[in-house]
Amino acid sequence: MPPKKNRSVGIRELKAKLSAYVRRAQAGETVAITDRGAVVAELRPRTLSLEEINRRIDEMARKGLVTKSTSTDLSSLRKFKGPGWKKGEARKLLDEDREDRF
Repeated sequence: MPPKKNRSVGIRELKAKLSAYVRRAQAGETVAITDRGAVVAELRPRTLSLEEINRRIDEMARKGLVTKSTSTDLSSLRKFKGPGWKKGEARKLLDEDREDRF
């Protein structure tokens, strides 16, 4: 899912439309909360704890949706360097893909 556009909202409007802004945060959007034009806080999606992530992975494994690795050696993950594209190639592909959105 692509990141959502960040928005800002004043305290007065936030109080009046709190439910709508909470739904935006649940959908992945970060909302900057301002007081007299200055950002004082952010409303953002909740992040999962490592324990909760592991619990969800265990649940998916029990359902047969994923297969957990039996290896504890993570050195191979550190060696991964991506798809090997030339600098700027990924951005070019993304720009081409998004052409019709602008």
